Amino acid sequence: SAYWCPNCLIQSELFGKQAYNELNVVECARDGINSRTKLCIDKKIKGFPTWEISGELFIGVLSLKELSELTGYKLRIK
Repeated sequence: SAYWCPNCLIQSELFGKQAYNELNVVECARDGINSRTKLCIDKKIKGFPTWEISGELFIGVLSLKELSELTGYKLRIK
């Protein structure tokens, strides 16, 4: 993720604040808080948001349904 990325904001809003805080979000922007730019470079991140699931990278905003299918997480809709 990158703090300045509009698509990252959209992605975070799909989760809601509480659920988003449970994710392991890596800040890639050099001037971002707790930046881990070297990790992002090493992983060859080319766009934001990027999801790493089972060692594979997926770029772009993904729906909760898509993320559920990719991770095997059982989506509970209220």
